[in-house]
Amino acid sequence: MIKKELIESIEELQNDIGLWKVELGQLTDADFIMGYGFDEVKGQWKVFQNSEKGMHLEWYFDKEEEALLKLSKKIKFQYKIMH
Repeated sequence: MIKKELIESIEELQNDIGLWKVELGQLTDADFIMGYGFDEVKGQWKVFQNSEKGMHLEWYFDKEEEALLKLSKKIKFQYKIMH
């Protein structure tokens, strides 16, 4: 998939994944956020999943499309759990 298709697939599901919110292209430490953005310090694309009480999961990728694919899979998984 290309970047545009991946973003569209994420946007289609983002309102149906329970408490989770989605951040595209911006890094944050806020609770119940899944998203991706470019980590200037590491020089890589970062996918993150922040749950409550400071629990954070992070994955790093060299290519933006790889990061979007990982985020898309995480959101689809969360969607399946909810439905």
